[in-house]
Amino acid sequence: MAVGGQGGGHEYRCATPWVEIGFVILEPHERTGHLPEDTKRVPYYCRLKGFVTEEPRVGEVVEVETLLGRRVSGEVLGLNPPFSHDFGEPVPELIEAGLQARAILDGLDTRATAPSSGGVETGHMSAGRDLGYDAVMGRAAQILRAAAGIDYADFRLGRLEYDYEGLMAATGYSLNDVAAIQRKYKVGDTPLIELRNLSRLARSWRLPARGTYSGQG
Repeated sequence: MAVGGQGGGHEYRCATPWVEIGFVILEPHERTGHLPEDTKRVPYYCRLKGFVTEEPRVGEVVEVETLLGRRVSGEVLGLNPPFSHDFGEPVPELIEAGLQARAILDGLDTRATAPSSGGVETGHMSAGRDLGYDAVMGRAAQILRAAAGIDYADFRLGRLEYDYEGLMAATGYSLNDVAAIQRKYKVGDTPLIELRNLSRLARSWRLPARGTYSGQG
């Protein structure tokens, strides 16, 4: 079944079924040698989604048309596939900080408390508080002082110069403390590796005047 039409001068369509397919791009012996051993033992596999004109069945090989108009063949992995990614485990410190920030932006009389005592205690909303962009940005220094206890004006040495060492000392965290927090939540200390072979392969698949290869099209 396919539903189509025009809107705003652009043709659009909603076709079913929408499927996810998969296929091997590189067999293990074709992969670069500069890979971890467990990675080198498996093929480089692609998964993408697209429209299929025939009635598909999981396990069959079909040709799909991606959102960018490319036609690609592969084994059907799923019908109407859902999004299965997430953003990992919640970070309690960020939840607490979010509650405090929301309370401040809403113009509440707040007092930060420890999570064990119930989070942020709120008072009455200030009447007539302007929550527009310009108004909130105009209160940026005040919001930062209330949320983090930091006033950047105290560390300004010139128009474009700040006392960085003084700012870091005022936070109460040493550089080792910051590094430990980053490692705990998988932030930083992750090497960026240029995958030349992968980049070359992606460019070979793209259509003229299109960006590099992506899983959706």
